[in-house]
Amino acid sequence: MRALFTLVLLAITLSGFAQGPDTTVSISQQLSTLSLCPGDTIHVHYTVSRKFLAGNTFTLELSNSSGSFSSPLAIGAYASDTNGMIIGTIPSNTTTGNGYRVRILSSSPVRTSPNNGADFTIRPFPVIAPSSNSPVCEGNNLQLNAGHTGSASIVWTGPGGYNDIGNGVTRSPATMGMAGAYTIEATLNGCTIQQNINVTIKPKPTPILTTNSPVCLGDTMKFNFSGAPGAIYELTLPDASSYDSIQYLIVHQAVFKYAGTCTLKAMQDGCSATVYSNFTVKFLPDTPVIISNSPLCVGANIQFYALLGGSPSATYEWSGPAGFSSAAPTPSVLNISHANAGVYMLRSKFNGCYSVPAYDTVTILDRPEKPVGGSNSPLCEGDGMQLTVQDVPGATYLWIGPNNFKSNIQNPLLNNASTLATGYYIIQDSISGCTNADTIYVEVNAYPQKPHILTNAPLCPVDTLMLKAVSNIQGIQYKWASQQNTTDTGETIIKYPVSASDTGWHTVLADNGGCTTQGDTAHVSLKPMPAIPGIIHNSPLWEGQELQLTTNSNETGIVSYWVGPNNWADSGDNVTISNVSKNHIGTYILTIDKNGCKASNIASIDVRDFISRYDFALYPSPNNGTFTISGKLYSDQSIDARILNSAGQEVYKIRLQSDKKFILHHFNLKDRLSSGIYFLQITHNGHLLRIPFTVVR
Repeated sequence: MRALFTLVLLAITLSGFAQGPDTTVSISQQLSTLSLCPGDTIHVHYTVSRKFLAGNTFTLELSNSSGSFSSPLAIGAYASDTNGMIIGTIPSNTTTGNGYRVRILSSSPVRTSPNNGADFTIRPFPVIAPSSNSPVCEGNNLQLNAGHTGSASIVWTGPGGYNDIGNGVTRSPATMGMAGAYTIEATLNGCTIQQNINVTIKPKPTPILTTNSPVCLGDTMKFNFSGAPGAIYELTLPDASSYDSIQYLIVHQAVFKYAGTCTLKAMQDGCSATVYSNFTVKFLPDTPVIISNSPLCVGANIQFYALLGGSPSATYEWSGPAGFSSAAPTPSVLNISHANAGVYMLRSKFNGCYSVPAYDTVTILDRPEKPVGGSNSPLCEGDGMQLTVQDVPGATYLWIGPNNFKSNIQNPLLNNASTLATGYYIIQDSISGCTNADTIYVEVNAYPQKPHILTNAPLCPVDTLMLKAVSNIQGIQYKWASQQNTTDTGETIIKYPVSASDTGWHTVLADNGGCTTQGDTAHVSLKPMPAIPGIIHNSPLWEGQELQLTTNSNETGIVSYWVGPNNWADSGDNVTISNVSKNHIGTYILTIDKNGCKASNIASIDVRDFISRYDFALYPSPNNGTFTISGKLYSDQSIDARILNSAGQEVYKIRLQSDKKFILHHFNLKDRLSSGIYFLQITHNGHLLRIPFTVVR
């Protein structure tokens, strides 16, 4: 039984192995390349004689550089039990050589294949030792070096898409965008190696130099630095002097050696930057010279003059006591007092620079007491003119006046003065060269010529009396005297209306500032005024009749003038207008003229057009028995006119004859008609007209 178990176990064990020929593995293809680099991959194809056991792993082994597998190096593995391909990787630390070979080792069962049958070479990587001059200041050159001493090709890549070749490369000028990682790829005999190097770019300071340039000679020079917080500055002036500062520099008393280019260097974290600025030092204008009219008296005017020397285009700046200032070349101070005494300064200014100041001292003296002049003005020509002034101790006097008058006598007298002596006289007193003055006016009046009288006399009682004096001098005063001892003044005398008290002799006197001349005498008389005239007329009228106008005046030596509607005018004591119409209705004016004196009266004229049913008119009504009838007929004829009382009884009858187809008759029946209602009855052309009227007694 034990023997049987052993056989069964052996049978089971043997059944796990391949049957038949031995199981082997072999490399089936030559390598694709016989030159490799550390880190390269190798693809090895293999075949098996029969399947290996489950769980088998094929391992790819690398010999040493002489082809020995005494210490093989596993470079790849592949789990499989049949044909396939193993991918291996040449270790990066593999020693270079040209006798390398590979073989395959299986694990189940353990079998070793023959080697690949041909030597292959493992080439060396190029040797690099990258370096740079980092950190680099912005604006300097960035220098990169691969550190390779052989013949490998070097490729650089970096920030901002940078790409370049060469063992040593330079980027210039360095910017902040060049900071970061750079990759160096070195290739030698097909073997490539990469390394990275990090570059730091430090920002360059950005200095700003501001100055107060230009300045004038002797001014303070100011330099201010900014733009790089924490930086240290070095300023070099045009005379090569240098100054360290962190904010500003002040140089007192600018001189021309400081004019030119200033250099500011800023240093921060090992980086520096330089800016330049030109500084100008301007010349001062020449010192001016002051000329004045000092010393002066109180109340006078100070007058200054400036001489600018070699700076004729300069401007002026004056200053002095009592707040005096001016920019004029020849300023003045009017009506001075002691407050204006003292030192005055003048500076000239050109191109923004002031000269060295010039000074002038002004002395002010007191004036003497103001004189008070007088005279015996006003005078008439031929009188003596006396000028007077009060006494001022220690003073001398000077009179100046019209017609070249001049005298240094305190109270001079001018005999027989003419009108040329009229005007203003100046009296001046003087002490120690200072003067004071007063002015008086002297009037010497001429006697006016004898004035002539113009008058419109004789006049009518309703006229305006006018008396006018005519003389050769303007502005004189006139006085009038008459027989009634009334006194008027003025060049022209107007009296409206003139009256009897204005008649008689009138005399005019001309007065020119107290110098009087008697003038002409004129007589004023009144002409008689005609009485208001009466007017006789035959209105009212019928159209076509003749208007008759007559002057009813008993004046002798008169002339009659008539005016009426529609610009009608005529003259004479008796006037007529034929064939009247409605256009002749209106007011007619009669004016009578007797030796230039006129009187007027008016009359109203009416013209009727027979539009009534009677063709006759009776007026007035009521009346006292005296009335008028008028009418118009178709032809001349005799008609009967009857007066009937209210009972129809005839109380009066008359036969009337027309004249040029018109009837006009005046009735005077005051003694025959008592108060009551009556009718005028007229028969003509077969028609009977009856017109009622009333009599009131």
